Amino acid sequence: MSNKDGTIFTTNVENTVWQTGFLGQNAMVLYALLRCGVPETNAALDRLAHAVNNAILAYGLPDTTWDVAWLTAAYSRLRGTPFDQNRERAIAKLLRGQFTDGPVRGLWGPVCIRS
Repeated sequence: MSNKDGTIFTTNVENTVWQTGFLGQNAMVLYALLRCGVPETNAALDRLAHAVNNAILAYGLPDTTWDVAWLTAAYSRLRGTPFDQNRERAIAKLLRGQFTDGPVRGLWGPVCIRS
């Protein structure tokens, strides 16, 4: 939930809660910056890349297809050991989220839960 300080995280007694799309929105920005040629050594981009990566390391990948797809796109542009594990996890989760039978075979729904 947004607040005057711009924080996206909302913490309660039990756990940390993200707004839907939080990681995907940040991954989309990360991808756009990388795609436009901003170097990974740029301080703002480096902070964003590590913040997203650390959130996934701490809490795991989200289940929403939108988030997982943007994370996969962003990770496809990032290089280096800190990102290798989550890149592979995002790719695998996205691929496993595809419908494999029925009238929507070959498409994705709103969540990647077959992983």
